[in-house]
Order: sequence, then structure tokens, then C-alpha cells
Amino acid sequence: MRLENELFRRLRPNIQRLIEYGFIEQSGIFQYQTKLEDTGMYARITVENNSVSGSVLDEFTDEEYIAVHTVGKKGNFATKVRTAYLSCLEDIAKNCFEKMVYSTNQANIMHEWMIYQLQDIADHPFTKSQNNKRTTDNDFTAYKPSGCDKMYALMFTIGKRKLDKKCDDEYVDAVNIKVEPSKVADLLQSPGFYPAYHMNKKH
Repeated sequence: MRLENELFRRLRPNIQRLIEYGFIEQSGIFQYQTKLEDTGMYARITVENNSVSGSVLDEFTDEEYIAVHTVGKKGNFATKVRTAYLSCLEDIAKNCFEKMVYSTNQANIMHEWMIYQLQDIADHPFTKSQNNKRTTDNDFTAYKPSGCDKMYALMFTIGKRKLDKKCDDEYVDAVNIKVEPSKVADLLQSPGFYPAYHMNKKH
């Protein structure tokens, strides 16, 4: 997965902040360029339709330095460039973007509908290990009706390849929801539906 996709997957751009930061807008596309200090490279960042892409190029030849996006690429220079580029992306994320609950608009709309219209309760039921400590895993959100301890839906972010091996490694938002067993077979014939199980290992 590219650095940009990982870093910005749950963020949304604030147009005014992009402009104030130095992004130039043309036909709805925002672009920003900056030097990566002590590398002889510069970064070009593009924001289009809530999607962020970027490249690193040589200051003298304008040739793209693709190693910055090569997984497992080692070496002092490659590490230096990658670190400088990541620092640039993190600063843009901090100053120009707003955090969202999920990475897709559809999932965020569903979240708001369940919370504000249905007045359901959302919480994070799982923990994960981070820096040798157990912390709340915000990638998983359970939804329960008010006054009930049993969740009816679990929303989370997952790599598409874990759902379908033919897909790429991009992240998607998914919902695990309990359905009547008699409806499972028909639902699995529809695009976007995959087999899943509830806590009791039943549909």
C-alpha cells in the first residue's frame, strides 16, 4: 500500500486550509510542491476528490524517484528520502485535513444515521497491543440499540484482499451484520456481500 493511502485513509481535506497551506487549485484539483531538505529531491502532492497522491522527483532531472514507494527498499539514501517525504505528508495531514470515523463517505453517512437518527450506541469492543500496552482498537466499532447490550452491527476497515483474493491491497470499510439464515444464500449472490459470522459463529 502506498504511503499516501495509509496515512490519509481516514482523513478528509479542508479546502480553505489547503489553500492557506500553499496548495494551488486548478479545475478542482489541488497541487503542492516542496523541497525535501538535504536530499536533492522535491515532493509533489495532489489532492483530488478526497484522494491524495504524491511523487518524489529529482530537482535537476525531474525524474521520479520511485524507490520512495517501493516496499522494503533499504539503504541510507532511500531511507532518508522516505523519512523526509513521510514528514512532509504528516505535516499536510495535520494542517490541512480533518479526521473521519471511516475512510469512505458511505460508511460515515451510515455511522451518523445510526447515531443521530436511530440513536444507537457506538463503542469500540476490542483492544490491540501498541508499545507493549493494550489500547482501544478504533478500527472496529460496534452498534447497539439504546438500552441493549447486544450489538447488531460491527463496522471496520479491512484490506480488500482479505475479502476477495482477486482484489488489490487497498482498504475498504465493511459492516458485519446479523441476518436471517434463510436470506444468506441470496445475499451472497449480490456484489459486495461476503460470508461472515457473528460471535456465536452463526450468520
